[in-house]
Amino acid sequence: MRTCTDCGQTKPLVDFTPIKGTRWTHTRCKPCRAARARASQPPRAAKPYVPPGVRICTACGLVKPLDEFTPTNGATYRKKICKPCRAAAAKATYHHRPLSRPKRQLATERTCTECGVMKPIDSYTRIKSTKTSVYGRCRSCRNARACALSQQSSGSSSRNCPSDS
Repeated sequence: MRTCTDCGQTKPLVDFTPIKGTRWTHTRCKPCRAARARASQPPRAAKPYVPPGVRICTACGLVKPLDEFTPTNGATYRKKICKPCRAAAAKATYHHRPLSRPKRQLATERTCTECGVMKPIDSYTRIKSTKTSVYGRCRSCRNARACALSQQSSGSSSRNCPSDS
């Protein structure tokens, strides 16, 4: 037997909630603990009466027939927001995106990263994987570098490379 600290009644230990992980029980009885928990929660608003076959849309607040609500799982359950409100919300979600991006103007000239000379864009080899869509070195610098590398690896001059003499 134990006395509840809220109501002051002496009750058997079965009426007190056990504390998990210990052999002890709470000092308030189960009904007093439940009443205290209910009192700490804000009161719920009463649901308005809605006749069968209609529903109140949570977005616009209008009473509409069930056909205006999308079925969720078969024909038994339906969404809480009506079809026009759902369509407006979906449209608002995607409205901020532009329909098409403006085309970027390609540069007409570029400075070579190796020789430092400003040359027309036609003097560069095109590549799609970069933002500028051309290599950083001009064709003549790229060719000179490729010839130098091939001469180093083979030890002889290539027939496509211009001679240094």
